[in-house]
Amino acid sequence: MIKRIKTGLRASLFTAVFFSILLAASIGALAVKGTEEINCFFERPGAGTNADVPAEERNGDGSVGAKEVIPGGMPFGVKLYVGGPVAEEFAEIECDGGKRCPARDAGLEKGDVITCVDGVKVSTAEEVVKAISSSSGKTEICVLRNGEPASVTVTPITGADGVKRIGLLIKDCTAGIGTVTFIVPETGEFMGLGHGICDAETGKLVPLNSGVVTEVKITGAEKGQTGDPGELKGYFESGTVGIIRKNTSSGVLGYFRDGSFGSSERIALGEQSDLKAGDAYILSTVRPGKVEKYSVRIESVPDQGSSNVIELRITDPDLIDSTGGIVQGMSGSPIIQNGKLVGAVTHVMINDPVRGYGIPIGEMLKEADL
Repeated sequence: MIKRIKTGLRASLFTAVFFSILLAASIGALAVKGTEEINCFFERPGAGTNADVPAEERNGDGSVGAKEVIPGGMPFGVKLYVGGPVAEEFAEIECDGGKRCPARDAGLEKGDVITCVDGVKVSTAEEVVKAISSSSGKTEICVLRNGEPASVTVTPITGADGVKRIGLLIKDCTAGIGTVTFIVPETGEFMGLGHGICDAETGKLVPLNSGVVTEVKITGAEKGQTGDPGELKGYFESGTVGIIRKNTSSGVLGYFRDGSFGSSERIALGEQSDLKAGDAYILSTVRPGKVEKYSVRIESVPDQGSSNVIELRITDPDLIDSTGGIVQGMSGSPIIQNGKLVGAVTHVMINDPVRGYGIPIGEMLKEADL
């Protein structure tokens, strides 16, 4: 299920799928629009921290600084584990006497984080499903509600297929495709997206318990048009290549493990004063296996103390012909002007997909402590 976030005339460019398990239906892999199937049951990773970066390569305050970086433009997959299985939605279950929702009737609430079922700790949606399915009758479910412990007793309904269900949609991870903005060559740290990964319903940043980075194969793009932003099409490769350390309002910060970044090119990070209205280019991957350069025009830059938004227009005829302009999944594409990396693409204007918005690179670095 694709979640598109639309705020005014902007659309978030992070193409995301929220993995959910409906305890009123069978469990299976979820397909992302325009991609191959992505299964939501992954090996749960440990949370990444700055401790993964060698001590000699950190600044005195523990952050990782860089004056020159490897420019991005390559796609990456993100899988964020949200801190436990979360009650997302209720569903009615057919039974004798009509339809019922045992989970809602028992007092479960949307947003509850399920911690244990019948005294057994659970950390994934799959574990909740198994615990409910093997219960012998009334089942105690312990949750965290607004950070406070609570518990309810629910009686599952057994269907004609013999499977016990309580009518609850559970989310335990969020996944999607974005674009790398830059990589710190000495450490493997990177930033991407240029905006946070937010819950489509609440608009709040998705809390990060742990997260992994996967390789992504882009197969093409769905062309954007007025009123309907397009999107990159692709699929996750198996395995992981790194971790996600932070999910901030200015992008995600991660760490590539293998040291293979696909480029030896270096570029200087720009300052706010380096941003000028005028010609520039972006790096992005909209065709299989190839980071390409596309011309843009920066139409306005933020003044000191302003909203810190770059307005830009795609001027490259090849990109306009391929994608219609800016499409979802291009979030994080680096903006380069006068030989410096000055920002990243973040949003598309829905009523005019050749126009969009970006974030100055300095704003990304602030929230990441880089």
